[in-house]
Amino acid sequence: MDAALDYHEKNPGISLRRVAKLFGVPRATLLKTPRKRKEDKNCGRLLTAVEEKALCNYIDRLDSINMAVRGEFVCDAANAIIRARHRPDDTTPIHIVKPRWATRFFQRHGYSSRPQKMLDLVRKEAENIDVIRDYFQQLQEVIDHEGILPDDTWNMDETGFRISIKSNAMIIMKRKRAYCFALPENRESATAVEAISASGRVIPACLILSSLTHCASWYHELQGLDPEARVAVAETGYSNDELALSWLQHFNEYSRKGQVGAKRLLLIDGHGSHHAAQFIEFCDNNGIIPFGMPSNLTHLLQPLDVCVFQPYKHYHGLALDRLVCDGAVEITKLDFLSIIEEVRKKAFKLSTIKVAFKKSGIYPLDCSIIIKEILNRQPLNTPSPPYEPSSSEITTPITYRQLNKSANKIEKVIFSDPSFSPSKAQLLGRFIRGALFSAATGVQMQRDLSRTKYATAVRSQKRNAKNYRLQSGGVLKVSEARNMIIKRKGDDIAKAQAVLDRYAKKLHNTVKKGYFETAKKAREWRRIGILDPLEILETGRTKRFLIKG
Repeated sequence: MDAALDYHEKNPGISLRRVAKLFGVPRATLLKTPRKRKEDKNCGRLLTAVEEKALCNYIDRLDSINMAVRGEFVCDAANAIIRARHRPDDTTPIHIVKPRWATRFFQRHGYSSRPQKMLDLVRKEAENIDVIRDYFQQLQEVIDHEGILPDDTWNMDETGFRISIKSNAMIIMKRKRAYCFALPENRESATAVEAISASGRVIPACLILSSLTHCASWYHELQGLDPEARVAVAETGYSNDELALSWLQHFNEYSRKGQVGAKRLLLIDGHGSHHAAQFIEFCDNNGIIPFGMPSNLTHLLQPLDVCVFQPYKHYHGLALDRLVCDGAVEITKLDFLSIIEEVRKKAFKLSTIKVAFKKSGIYPLDCSIIIKEILNRQPLNTPSPPYEPSSSEITTPITYRQLNKSANKIEKVIFSDPSFSPSKAQLLGRFIRGALFSAATGVQMQRDLSRTKYATAVRSQKRNAKNYRLQSGGVLKVSEARNMIIKRKGDDIAKAQAVLDRYAKKLHNTVKKGYFETAKKAREWRRIGILDPLEILETGRTKRFLIKG
């Protein structure tokens, strides 16, 4: 068989029928074997050559309309094709692609990663080893003297967001040109005040929005906010002395629930609100030890800055990308509030928090980690956590699975039937590959359309929700705001019921008045003889006339 194949490869002009006679092998077997050898190149791949070609066409189509293509988006698209091919009643596990698969796929098809925008950051940092040693020595003394445990070691910090501004990212394309990704313009600010402990705990979020009033639509159930989260409003969208004290009360409420020792250690930066008299007084009265960090060293010493806030911004950027890809033409506070809890769940993982305290040398306490970092002059970029495939279920078209199944049957018939000439088999094979390519492309279009329709429906439901002011200024707990909305809805129902009651009473009085007028007229007509007197028959008595009847 190998000799026949080698002979036919060297002499392509000789027909397979003649080669089969020369070497005494079945023509059908000889016809199938070269195709098997050719398909060995795709052995072990999760997508067929036709499906990969359709995926390339999908990437090129998105790139041609200036839609940013990210590696995780390509993985989602590939998994959609795999799920579409899988039978619904098949219980065998589906082998989906992983993030590393995308890298190999891009290499095979000539794609490269390019930045959306070149950004040169110039950052001056005060990295003094003596200052760092003194800081860790003082921290060690406080921990030993007060008996602070990991469960009671906390770090808090604020991080700012632009409602619709995302950081730069690598995208996939073939064109060698600069790329600018368009986002709806909204430069409103929002601040998230977060706190994490060395044991991996995190308290509910405290969000500060640039507004003067609380709106009811922020607290709608569709927003998905944690009922224990707090939302504050400020004209600038940033923290101040009043809001810092309010957050400290929020922190005291939730950190106390898991407190192990007598006191809690709170690592803070040098923000002015942390040095206010009322802030320090509240800490003293509630067993909280505020411990400040050296200025300009929070990027090395603060766990939230070291490991947590970067993936926090990363996942926020991904969420904005998905909003835009799903058809959002305007990103508002409603959209920010609807994605923030999902972003927090991905960013504030137990493993991420523990690594943050370890890399900052806080727990276990070890200043050599920071000193080594400075001496080696290594970049201080924190790698983003690995991407997790989306958990959202996308409807899989059964038609593609049926087409793929039929194509496999046809190919088996072609290779097993000797009456099929090579030219006919080749022509039919081209038709099958073209049909599969069109079907795979259709899967992507249907997937994009369904996601866009769903996102549009959700946004429409959010924006059509009745909006009104709940409170002017201050801080509102999400659960309290929702109770206010429920109470207001109950008040509206009560008002409507009162209107109905008044109308019913008015109608009753009108009818009653009509009855009285009719009876009065009847009595008058009986008195003047127009009507006969009213007779009353009583049991066991004689008939009598009603004088006033």
